[in-house]
Amino acid sequence: MSNITISLININGLVKQTINTITNSLPTSSLIFLTETWLLSPSRYPTNWFQHHNYALPVENSHRGKMGITLLTNPSFPYPIHVLPTISPYILSCKIENLTIHCLYLPPSNLTAIEALEIIQSIPLLTSSNNNHENTILCGDFNARHKELLGDQRTTPRGTAFANWIEEQGLYCWNSQLTYGMPTFIKQRNNRIETSIIDWILSTEPLANVTMTIESEIDLKSNHKPVCISFTMDRPPPSRENHPRQLWNLSKLYDDEHQQKYKNLFIEKIETVHDQIKSATNTNSIEPDINYLANQLTDCIHTSLDESVGRRTPRPPQVKWFWNEELETAFQDREQCYRRKIKATGIQQGVWNIKHKEASKQFDSLVQKRKRQAWNNFINKLSNDELSNTTATIKRIRQNRVVNPTFSDMAGPEVAANKMSQQLARTFSGNALPRVRANPPPPPIVPHPIEQC
Repeated sequence: MSNITISLININGLVKQTINTITNSLPTSSLIFLTETWLLSPSRYPTNWFQHHNYALPVENSHRGKMGITLLTNPSFPYPIHVLPTISPYILSCKIENLTIHCLYLPPSNLTAIEALEIIQSIPLLTSSNNNHENTILCGDFNARHKELLGDQRTTPRGTAFANWIEEQGLYCWNSQLTYGMPTFIKQRNNRIETSIIDWILSTEPLANVTMTIESEIDLKSNHKPVCISFTMDRPPPSRENHPRQLWNLSKLYDDEHQQKYKNLFIEKIETVHDQIKSATNTNSIEPDINYLANQLTDCIHTSLDESVGRRTPRPPQVKWFWNEELETAFQDREQCYRRKIKATGIQQGVWNIKHKEASKQFDSLVQKRKRQAWNNFINKLSNDELSNTTATIKRIRQNRVVNPTFSDMAGPEVAANKMSQQLARTFSGNALPRVRANPPPPPIVPHPIEQC
């Protein structure tokens, strides 16, 4: 069995280049659900965490969106994740083994209590009683408050509707059981601190070895505090066979010596394939197996490359091009000032409040400076680079703006790849072709023999 930690936070339109503030603050999380991302399609966060998006809705006369939900998956997470299709802008759903997770963002002003309840009621709740020991988790920014259920300071109409629905469905409310009375939203207004509990985590079945924390000492430029729940999965992670992409030092082929060595090796190794083809054509014997010949040809190419230029290991993706040591230092300084501020009392609280504001302004200033610097570097590179490189860069940018469909399976990527290969094999096997085929068309009549053309 393996433990899983799910973290949840409303980031309120975090600058996408500063996504490291989230992943660095929650490094032990398996999954991080971000609500109110304001991220428009096809934008992505510069991080090595795997990411899935229910993109934000466009805002008229603005370069940002509204709402939006993102799932970040830790690269070390051992379970395959299958993202479920949805047409609702309020929900992002995924499935991990027998666990289905639905993350919601329900805006406070655009939805009435009845409309918000209808959205959450539309989600299928799988339980252990009806389908293979299934469990369903619902989490997100519900913007609903309830005094008795959660220990909040007051109850809203949406909170009443949700509490009644939770009782009717027999759901487990982990805020109520593990963090009763602990606020997930903290805001200072007019020298007063306002708190509420609006980020909820529910489930249809009990969770094994469950713990839950509210990370109130993390700032992250959001009034919402990360909500983290940890538990043990019912099933162990599947064993994965590594099928790494094969890479060679192909740039060495520009060198005449390496290129000639590759040619000599390939000519030597391809002789056996030539002999088999010649033997089949000269003796009119049984046609050789085309798949066998293709595999032989591939082996000749691979072994020739191995012995001439050698293989190389893949480089990790350069996704942290924006984040640098200066930003990391300023971020840690801001977070430290925030922790000192909330722990201080008396006059020291005012002192650390001022220091926190200064550190926050300094971090924001460095972010803007880094954005301008990165943009200028990009423009200068396009202007001064060779035309072929500039064209390739622009082409890559245009391609990245297209969201390509992908095929996945609940059983994991290996099962999806096998199903796709089987489908392609059936499609191109030739079984659908008629057994009796038409004769080929006669050769065209030309003034000269084709061999002399």
